[in-house]
Amino acid sequence: MVLGITLPALFLRPFVGPRSIVLIYLLGVVVLALFVGRGPTLLAAAVSAVAWRVFFLVPIARVRISDSEDAIMLGIYFVVALLSGLLTTRIRAREKAAHQRDKRSWALYQMAHDLLGATTLDQMIEAIVRHMESVFQAPVAVLLADSAGKLSYQGHPASTYDIAGPEQPIAEWAFDHAQPAGRFTFNQAQCETLFVPLLADSRSLGVIGLRWQESSEPSREQTNLLDEWAKDIAIALDRNRWREQYDQAEPQLRH
Repeated sequence: MVLGITLPALFLRPFVGPRSIVLIYLLGVVVLALFVGRGPTLLAAAVSAVAWRVFFLVPIARVRISDSEDAIMLGIYFVVALLSGLLTTRIRAREKAAHQRDKRSWALYQMAHDLLGATTLDQMIEAIVRHMESVFQAPVAVLLADSAGKLSYQGHPASTYDIAGPEQPIAEWAFDHAQPAGRFTFNQAQCETLFVPLLADSRSLGVIGLRWQESSEPSREQTNLLDEWAKDIAIALDRNRWREQYDQAEPQLRH
């Protein structure tokens, strides 16, 4: 950015004064702050201040400043460029955070809407797998507890991958201990899959496995979304279980 401003400005030096050029540098720093972080912004403010002094203030090609007015001008420029750049960077960071919160809220709404609209367990699991695959870009396995309260290693048919033999004890550990296990956790981190238990009233109803494709761990927003989804899914599964029990008991209650 500094080089891109300095080279054309050298040709304009006979026609414009140094105070006009410093405004161009200032604009460059502010625009740069829209795309980079604080470190590059600080560096750009410092380098542009030096470039302005060396190439556009008399005497040319010297770093030392002999005129007090130029010294004050240079100091003011550096402070204004730095503050403007940092302010722009902060605004951009807040906008990005707000955008992430909006995406998370919309994802939570869509999942909740589909879970509420599902009339069968199969429809619920299909909606869960579809949303999680779309957001996390990872194959999803859904393991549910059987009638005896034990975790079934046979994933739901809507799952997009099968839990391998070495992963089954890790999935069962997450189910029994009601804690995440597998990749990016402190429990069995050597596993390729991240297992998240589905808890309702401190009771495990199943486990969701995400076979994470990326080498980097989930971001904080992704982790928060996964936790919120796990709660919503567990509540929906628990509600579906009670509804099925009521439907089975209703004929007997009538008699």
